[in-house]
Amino acid sequence: MKRTIRFLPFAALILLGMNMCWHPLLNILDPEYQGIIYVSESGSRLNSGLQPTRPMKSISEAVDKAKSIGGTQVRVAQGEYEGGVNLHPGVSLLGGYAPDFSVRDWDLYESRIAGNETPDSYEGGIFVSGSDVTKDVVVEGLTFDFHVSGTPIESWHSYSVIGLCDGASPTIRNNRIRLHTGVGTNLSNPDWRFDVRGIGIHDYTSDSAFFDLVISNNDIWVKADGSPHRACGILIGPLSEGSHAMIEANRVVLKTYDNHTTGSSAAIAAQYQPHGVVLKNNVVRMRNESGDGGWGVDLDAVGAVVANNTIVCDGPIFGGLRSSDSSAAGAQVVNNILACDGSGTAVTGNSADYCDYNLFFNFTTWFSGGITGGGHSDTLSGVNFTEVFSSSLDGSVDDGDDTDYHLYDPAAIFAVDLGTNTNVAQYGDVAVDFEGDSRPQSAAFDRGADEKT
Repeated sequence: MKRTIRFLPFAALILLGMNMCWHPLLNILDPEYQGIIYVSESGSRLNSGLQPTRPMKSISEAVDKAKSIGGTQVRVAQGEYEGGVNLHPGVSLLGGYAPDFSVRDWDLYESRIAGNETPDSYEGGIFVSGSDVTKDVVVEGLTFDFHVSGTPIESWHSYSVIGLCDGASPTIRNNRIRLHTGVGTNLSNPDWRFDVRGIGIHDYTSDSAFFDLVISNNDIWVKADGSPHRACGILIGPLSEGSHAMIEANRVVLKTYDNHTTGSSAAIAAQYQPHGVVLKNNVVRMRNESGDGGWGVDLDAVGAVVANNTIVCDGPIFGGLRSSDSSAAGAQVVNNILACDGSGTAVTGNSADYCDYNLFFNFTTWFSGGITGGGHSDTLSGVNFTEVFSSSLDGSVDDGDDTDYHLYDPAAIFAVDLGTNTNVAQYGDVAVDFEGDSRPQSAAFDRGADEKT
């Protein structure tokens, strides 16, 4: 009997030998492909990235490949990698995997994206852009560590470790972000400004664009030396009506020096009147060493919800919280703790804002702009931080904040069971605290990010 021998094309043999993926032959070349591309510090550009045993080396190249073949995830093993990643809608970036990808633990297996940048850079770690808001993007389990130094080269410039615009709907969670800027003044153009932020999110699309943003459980530290016009841990831009931005259970530390504009910097900020902004269960620390002060939280937003946050400021500051400005009103401010070391205004807002069941202590002024504290808030002076929290205030925050913001036992007279349970869903549904403990633990909600157990 005559035997027929069939030969694969030479190109296909090469692809098989290198275990690479070519979209039309995808199911033939790797029938077990699950939409995942693997990246390892010990990987190779010659590897396909389709199996844990053949990881790619570059996150950027892996993301581009995932987009080209319809992949949905890029998994990153322990190691150090370059930034400048353009992340596409529908492709998630997940870190914290063991070298063999058998286990995921982002505390044990750090996937670190790092670099030294200049003020002509826009995004250091990753940038998410794309008009398809129906495709979700998750960024999780990564460590970002960036240093920016030099002088501004344009009249107005901004830099984000994680940046987003043009229609994507991201979830950014369980990441560590470290940003240290040492940006000087351009002597030829001293008015040139440089904005820096850990996470910077903007919407530059049409009013019909719909966003669903989640920023949760991130540890963010930004130290801004020199001349930034505005430094922020998280900055939310002009989201369209119908959008949502959930900022939940983050720990955000901002340390500033000699910022140009009074009240411009803030640990968490929203600008250009975004809709649908909810802040709940965040621990916020704003420390200003010198020069013009800033805010703990600054919201130029429409109808923002600020519930069960702990906001602490020290040094010369402008205020703890600006809930709205004169043209963006309707904020709801409930169950928060705002503390200071004796400067600034506790809350600045509009008379249309609702503010009640909060604890304010050690500010120079309590309220301004028409907002009031309601009938159930407390304003206290001369309170020691250890009367409320489980440790004294970390005075340096040079590499994070070591303050323990759990409620201390004597805090029962200031914060425990003094929040509100009434219609809590309208305040952002704070059914758990910043560590996931259920609320309430006893008769009523506690104030602040911690529910005392």
